[in-house]
Amino acid sequence: MTATEGLKLVMAVGMLVSGQVLWKLGLTDIGSFSLTRDFVGSIARAGTNPKILGGLLLYAFSTLVYFDVLSKLPLSLVYPFMSFSYVLALVPAYFILGETITVLRLVGILVICSGIVLLVRS
Repeated sequence: MTATEGLKLVMAVGMLVSGQVLWKLGLTDIGSFSLTRDFVGSIARAGTNPKILGGLLLYAFSTLVYFDVLSKLPLSLVYPFMSFSYVLALVPAYFILGETITVLRLVGILVICSGIVLLVRS
């Protein structure tokens, strides 16, 4: 993996996490979302919320960057690297969403990071 490909992977992961954060913020704005009760209303509220739409846009861009990297590197390397999104998601979860990060979650993050290091070195 070249430095450019690694940077693109990190960018793809960053956009995925940013998209998830925007979705969470948007869903908090609109209240409940249900596929069984008020399906049409839920879709309408989500489809008109700027944060949710921004998250969708980030996901689309992330997918294009991912395609670029995937066209050059093996799936067995690229796909597991996407687990870095679990690591990166803790930052906005804590600082933006006010979520609690437990010691057990931090241990899990260390395990994920160790796995990513092993993948990159292989």
